[in-house]
Amino acid sequence: MLVLLLLTVPVIALLARLLTGWRRRRLYGSDTVVVGFFHPYCNAGGGGERVLWAAVDALLRRHETSASPRAQPNQKLRIVVYTGDTDTTGADILARTRERFNIALPADAVDFVFLRQRSWVEAKRYPYFTLLGQSVGSMVLGLEAFVRFVPDVYIGMIALSCEGSSRSQHTPYQTRWATPSPSPSSSSSADAGLPAMSTTPPSARICCRS
Repeated sequence: MLVLLLLTVPVIALLARLLTGWRRRRLYGSDTVVVGFFHPYCNAGGGGERVLWAAVDALLRRHETSASPRAQPNQKLRIVVYTGDTDTTGADILARTRERFNIALPADAVDFVFLRQRSWVEAKRYPYFTLLGQSVGSMVLGLEAFVRFVPDVYIGMIALSCEGSSRSQHTPYQTRWATPSPSPSSSSSADAGLPAMSTTPPSARICCRS
């Protein structure tokens, strides 16, 4: 069953890309670059969600103030957020973002794709072999996302197969990540040569569509 799923997912994803390409052009036109952010818990209001909305805000601001020399003239930018928060609306999510993080985003620049299979990546669904179940479930959820809409640039904001039970509290990036110590003098002799610990999350994984 698992082997069949692994073989089927790439084929379905390729077909979804071909079939949804026309939909993207019909909705936004050929002069618009669509950037998709995958975050099934974007309305949770935690630190990981702040990273998401700060990234969206920075991307929109940069597009307004500067243009890439490789970009086409009058090229537009549109943000699409993949979320599993089906009990709310896009307007409510943006309002909560403004209230919670003081980040005001234009409603005409951000769209939402609501995913209905988020339960496939939740730890409570798998009492045994939790990480394996979440890994397979993340493929199901990712497949739903690409079937519903294929962006020009896809950015995954969370590592579903590595989060474990932290999903139930909606608090991604629970792990303390090791980074090089800024200077030997700032640490004690007992900690000399050891990496300093940081709560800064790792960089988001970015996949560009050719």
